[in-house]
Amino acid sequence: MKWLAWWLGPPSQERFAQKLIAEFRRTGNPRTLRYDPAEFQLVADDGAGIINLANIYREHCQLPRSQRSGHLRQLA
Repeated sequence: MKWLAWWLGPPSQERFAQKLIAEFRRTGNPRTLRYDPAEFQLVADDGAGIINLANIYREHCQLPRSQRSGHLRQLA
């Protein structure tokens, strides 16, 4: 049943971060982002910025599953 919770429930924080990084890449963003799980942030490797993920993750998890991919595109 653990797989069912994974399939139906919200993504883990790490999965969310990785999906957001992938969406940034897909849009052509040239920055390399890495996920910092201790701070729940995306950090630009060039030192140009930090994206705190707590609020947008919470917002993402409250959306119906059918709207989540659009939300990621909007964020990127």
